[in-house]
Amino acid sequence: MLRKITIKKLYNLYDYDIDMGLNNGPIHFITSPNGYGKTTILELVNAMLTSHHDDLLRIPFERISLYFDDDLELRADRKQHFEDVDISLDVQENPKVELVVRLFSHKAENVETLGEICVPYEPDQLMKVDGRGNIDMFLVSKTCHYLTDSRLLRKKTDTAVAEHEMDSMSLNVYVERLKQILNDPTQHAANVSRIEVFKKIVDRSDFSSKYLEINKLFGFRFIAKDELSTKISLNSLSSGEKHLLIQVFELLFNAQQGTLVLIDEPELSFHMMWQVNYLKMIQEIAHVRGFQYLIATHSPHIFNNMWSLTTDLYTNSLGHE
Repeated sequence: MLRKITIKKLYNLYDYDIDMGLNNGPIHFITSPNGYGKTTILELVNAMLTSHHDDLLRIPFERISLYFDDDLELRADRKQHFEDVDISLDVQENPKVELVVRLFSHKAENVETLGEICVPYEPDQLMKVDGRGNIDMFLVSKTCHYLTDSRLLRKKTDTAVAEHEMDSMSLNVYVERLKQILNDPTQHAANVSRIEVFKKIVDRSDFSSKYLEINKLFGFRFIAKDELSTKISLNSLSSGEKHLLIQVFELLFNAQQGTLVLIDEPELSFHMMWQVNYLKMIQEIAHVRGFQYLIATHSPHIFNNMWSLTTDLYTNSLGHE
């Protein structure tokens, strides 16, 4: 599991030391005022564990280290070269940035370098790699699943109708996925507990004037609590109902078992009761999926005011001044 994150000079301003609090369980939250980098930290962790070097080159920082409970450290050092900077420009275009990603072992008395990737700033230079096998094995064992701010899940659009339909398209994919699971005896047997948790969470969330049905003929659908038991189009669900379904289904059926889950502002479009129940919901999912969570949020209701499960970036940054 991820034990600690340290970041030096995020945005060339902030130093952070984030203890994941494994003694308090596998769930940790990041809070802060706007502009301190909650979302950016999730992006950096995701980029580190998925080898998205373009993101590491794009985001301003000096160093980030991820420390794990097996005494391994994945570190990225980012250096911007200023010798050719045009001081007449307010914003530098295509700055020259060099990136070095290293894997260390802290098991022995002396720190051992297990692998190194050098990404040069000159486009005609080749990336240099030492210990590729060690790094590949590490990344296979340290996976992550990133659920972004729901506003970023949609394609860029100026119309609310198009955004509404985009969420419905995601849900239709989930309907077909569940139908496939239910109609395959092997998959069904392997997913019984996940299906039970899915239905339990949705039923407890008490969607307005409707209830969930699950069947191998149609996957899942919603029925209105009216005299005709009207079938409800997924497109007619509220934005909050859609976002809850997307989060729950994504975690239960699409994320890899035992992965590190990164979630950005899950409270968007959730009313107060759903926010209060959120911690219980992700604990139930973690129980069947073996997840570790790192969640960025503005809402203390999401973690039931259990501040021992949080790191506040504003307070944390003061400790480095």
